[in-house]
Amino acid sequence: MGSEMCIRDRLNGALFIKITFLTLLVICVDAVAYFLFFYSINVRIDFVQLVIVAILMNLLYFVPSPPGSIGSTEWYFILLFQFGLKIPRDIVSSTAILVHFISSVLIVLIGLVCTSTLGVKFSQVFKKAQKEEYEINNNFKL
Repeated sequence: MGSEMCIRDRLNGALFIKITFLTLLVICVDAVAYFLFFYSINVRIDFVQLVIVAILMNLLYFVPSPPGSIGSTEWYFILLFQFGLKIPRDIVSSTAILVHFISSVLIVLIGLVCTSTLGVKFSQVFKKAQKEEYEINNNFKL
């Protein structure tokens, strides 16, 4: 009962509107990205359908998946675009791999920018990782 009151008090109208706006923005950005990926290979899909696919894709990411969603993203693409929108499997598969690759590259680039902004040097990270690996290996020797 107490936690329900706390959540209700914190979730006022202005915050709810901000959260809803940001959620709709993310869905629209996903839909635009899907549109551009398919447009680049001459497949035209209605934007409303892409918004629905973006909503379903984001909901499917709640399903447990392996690290990096390897295989899961591709399966979701096949499920939604091939079975849902009747796009040929070869086009959907190639687009899924392309989307997954570009998303991974963007995530790595954003991570590099953030770590360099924080002043973290990769030589420090690798030295610390080697030190921890050495300590782990020496602690588990019989």
